[in-house]
Order: sequence, then C-alpha cells, then structure tokens
Amino acid sequence: FYIDRFPVTNAQYQRFVDDSGYHPPRHWRGRKYPEGQGDWPVTGVNWHNADAYASWAGKRLPTETEWEMAARGRDARRYPWGDALDTARCNIWASGIGRTAPVGNYEGGAAPNGVLQLVGNIWEWTDSDFEVSDEDGRPVVGDMLMKSIRGGAFDTYFTSQANSCFRTGLASLLRTHNAGIRCALDIQQ
Repeated sequence: FYIDRFPVTNAQYQRFVDDSGYHPPRHWRGRKYPEGQGDWPVTGVNWHNADAYASWAGKRLPTETEWEMAARGRDARRYPWGDALDTARCNIWASGIGRTAPVGNYEGGAAPNGVLQLVGNIWEWTDSDFEVSDEDGRPVVGDMLMKSIRGGAFDTYFTSQANSCFRTGLASLLRTHNAGIRCALDIQQ
C-alpha cells in the first residue's frame, strides 16, 4: 500500500465539496475553509465524511495496521523519528502551539518513509473499527460504531497518547475540531 505523505488539507477538501456538493466541515463559514488555511489539515469531519472524501479522491482510508506500519516502520520505533519524544518534531499540547499547523511543518518529525505528521497536529481516521473488551473478554458496545483514530493532535495533553502505537477510538458520527484524514492506496500487482 501507499500512504499519503501529508494529511488532507482544507484546500483539497474544498475541491471535494465543490465537485460533489458534499457538506463542508462544521467550522467552515458557509462552504469555504478559513481564509489563509488552505494548507492546514481539514478537521471537523466524521468518519463517513473521511471515507467519502477518500473514495472521491480514488483512494481509501488506511487500516489501523497500515497506519501503524507507516508510523513505526520495520524497527517498531515509538515515534516516526525514533524512540524519544521531541516536541520540536510534532504539534501536541506540550509543543505550545495551541492549534493546528500547516501539513508541511515538522519535517524533522518525518518517518523514514518521508511521511509527515503521523504524530501530532490531528488525529487521523482509519478504516478499522475500534473494538474493546472488558476484563472478562466481553465486548464493550456503545450506542454508535467506533472507528480507530491514530496519532494524537495539537491538543493531546498526555504525551503517552501521542506516539506511533497508542490506540483509541472515536464515534463514527463525531465531527471534532482535532480529527482529520490521511488517505492510502493499494499497490497494483
């Protein structure tokens, strides 16, 4: 599989909205992204929005396993850049930015494969269901389908949640201020 080097930007999602008539993210004014933020990651999209965008773009959402492989590499590193947290290489709460940043920022945080911002800036939707069980192995089921999100965001406070291996989920219909999209593509055989 291939995985996009950057998260999907507001400008890319704008083309999708304009072309498809799909509804825009919840924080856009009208049908336009915030002025001057074309190269910021799109946020305020739920899993269904993310999946629709990926399909429109001729791609798909990565599975949780694919996302983790892109972030950890073959040597199973804790962060895309190595095994030690470095807030100069990512945008999390401890970095002190307090908002999202353009998708090309933090080049020093790239994984060996050149993929940027796999940790920090935004949580990224995956195509995988987020399933959990209690201490007796029984599935814990909520009132809405949970999908896996990965990577942490600009407002991730606990550094233990901002790495290549932390797993969490989000209800598939939620359009939060800190979750966005990265696409993947199958390698043709």
